[in-house]
Amino acid sequence: MNTYNSIISIIFIFQILIGFINSRERDPLKFHKNHTFTILQITDLHYGEGTGYKKDIKSSNLTEYLIRKTNPDLVAVTGDSVSGYAWDRKDPDWSKHMWQNWTKVFNITKTKYAYTFGNHDSEADFSKEEIFELEMQHPYSYMKRTYDINGFSNYVLPIYSAFGNENTTNNISGLLWFFDTNRQGCKNLNESQTWGCIEEDQIAWYKKESENIKNTYGDKNGLGFFHIPLPEYRDVFNWRLTYGTRNEPVNCPKVNTKMFEEMKKWNNIQATFAGHDHNNDYGGEYDGIELVYGRKTGVGGYGPDFFQRGARLITLTEYYDSNGNIKFKYEHKVIQEDGTFDKQQSKFWYGWNFAWDCVY
Repeated sequence: MNTYNSIISIIFIFQILIGFINSRERDPLKFHKNHTFTILQITDLHYGEGTGYKKDIKSSNLTEYLIRKTNPDLVAVTGDSVSGYAWDRKDPDWSKHMWQNWTKVFNITKTKYAYTFGNHDSEADFSKEEIFELEMQHPYSYMKRTYDINGFSNYVLPIYSAFGNENTTNNISGLLWFFDTNRQGCKNLNESQTWGCIEEDQIAWYKKESENIKNTYGDKNGLGFFHIPLPEYRDVFNWRLTYGTRNEPVNCPKVNTKMFEEMKKWNNIQATFAGHDHNNDYGGEYDGIELVYGRKTGVGGYGPDFFQRGARLITLTEYYDSNGNIKFKYEHKVIQEDGTFDKQQSKFWYGWNFAWDCVY
């Protein structure tokens, strides 16, 4: 074998090894021995804006600070990590470079993260599929893809119990659902008329997954994560007690695809966590499901104008219910960029300040 063929063979073997590493299953998510599991929701980082990307450096520093301060088991990234509209069309790999920039912190801190797309992430030179391929190369990414339905970031992650044999992965304690709310347009409205939504084929996927999980593991509760808020985020502010603040109109889709009704039917999502509206951080319970905004994390993009940047820390605690089933309860609070916690516990009815419609 000549030198050239030897080099080609080595490169080929190396590519196989890299492919094996990148396609391997991630370590399962699991409750600690004290039966807790923590999630840090960060949202709307908006990398790629400004001269010299100085805002991105600040966003990276803040994200690393929040991770080191809270030491989460998983970071849930609910979209718009990149401001695709800011691409200057000079860098042909701009999206790749922005992705490398915002995900670098997870390498530095060795932190697992799960990512779902926002409406701006794929507006530049990389499609969602190309960004997904980058995600598959990241050693700490838990992002998955469900094929043949709208959106790329529709998937569910089980969290395994610490009860019983600590080496088993058959005992699921809870589920983390990630939904792609797409970009613009929804059902019978085009992209000039409305924000994106969770489309009907995605709801059908959720229904099928819920049925399979119930048949295999029994009733399991969970949490949902997505970028664009459901129309019910408007309704909970209008008609229920809420905590936190609404400082801008609710930018939800103008078509209600009945995702919320499906969640109520299956009763396996206790709360949902969204982003998108940078000046909103409120939440409240609506017909048995808590609807919550994250706190805007990034320096890029507009806002927040009325409170500090930060993230939402969610703590899960597993337990046996009265029927001997393993479930979890949860609590959450906002950690701010100065390291203080804003618990947002006071609840009020703001009905005199109605959010009448979803804006676009």
